Parts: sequence; structure tokens; C-alpha cells
Amino acid sequence: MPRFYFHLRKSGKRVTDVDGMILPDAAAARAEAIAAARDFHQRTVGELDPDWRNCALEVCDEGGRCVFLIGFAAAARLADAAPADAPEKTAKRTLASLALGHTRNEFLYLAGQTRFLLERIGMLADRGRYETKNLSSLRKSMEENRRYAIEVLARSRQQSAELRGGESGATSRTSFVREDRL
Repeated sequence: MPRFYFHLRKSGKRVTDVDGMILPDAAAARAEAIAAARDFHQRTVGELDPDWRNCALEVCDEGGRCVFLIGFAAAARLADAAPADAPEKTAKRTLASLALGHTRNEFLYLAGQTRFLLERIGMLADRGRYETKNLSSLRKSMEENRRYAIEVLARSRQQSAELRGGESGATSRTSFVREDRL
């Protein structure tokens, strides 16, 4: 018996059925697709949920050829024409297969995103350590420059006081120049 795959399509995206179902023929696959699409109708209201209006089930054979495509909105009309003995248990298995494939894809995507974010956190932590070291060395350098500036200011004040204190101008200038060169 052939295997049929029930792929879910919505807004240009496709959730691939990786398991498929073994069914006797394309007519049985069509009945399964109609039953699965009808499961998305709100039974109390008798309408399709607006979130699912643009969805469709694409039934493909083992070769990947599309055998049947049904929009969820059209499922109610087609269900009336479908045979009444179509089993509902297999439709639920189809939905479970679709959900399993979708969940697996979502999990793989989230695992990739998690790896990316962990790498990013590691890079940010390394950068934080580098910046901390850089700031620490800048702080030390700034403290040294501040001490040096205080020493230069103190010497300058002392020399200014000596110049005002009555020493001869030539002697003061010579000592100022000599201290500055040191």
C-alpha cells in the first residue's frame, strides 16, 4: 500500500509531514484530508476559526507529487460529498503527525536560537571583562597623572613664592628652568 504525506500550508509557509500514512489509495487519502481539515472547524459555531481560513492540506504521494489539495474553508462542503464510512481515528493520527513534525521543527529552531544566544552571552561576558580591565588601567593611569599634576602644581607654587620672596630674577629663573628639565 502507498504512503501519503499530509503537509500543512499557511501564508506561503509549509509544515512538512515527515511520517505520512499508509493508505489503500488516493481516494482514502482524500477522505483523510477532508476529515483532518474539518477538525479545525468550530463545532459549536459551525464555522472555521478565522486563524485557519488561509490554511490548506496538501496530500502528496511517496514520489512527492501533489495528489490532492484542500483548503480548510472548503472542507465543510467536500465533507458532505465524502463517504460516511471515512474513519475519524486516522484523521487524528494525521494531525498528530503534522503536530509532531511541526514541534520537531520548532524545537530545532529554538535549539539553534538558544546556541546563538549562549554564544552571544559568552562574547558579551568576555567583552565586559576586557572593558573592566581597560577601565581599571585607565583609572590607575588617571590617578598617576593626577598625582603628577599635584606635584607639578606644588612645585610651581613653591617656585612662584620663591620668585616673589626677593631672590634675584636671574637666580630664580635658572633654578626654575633646571627643575623643569628634571
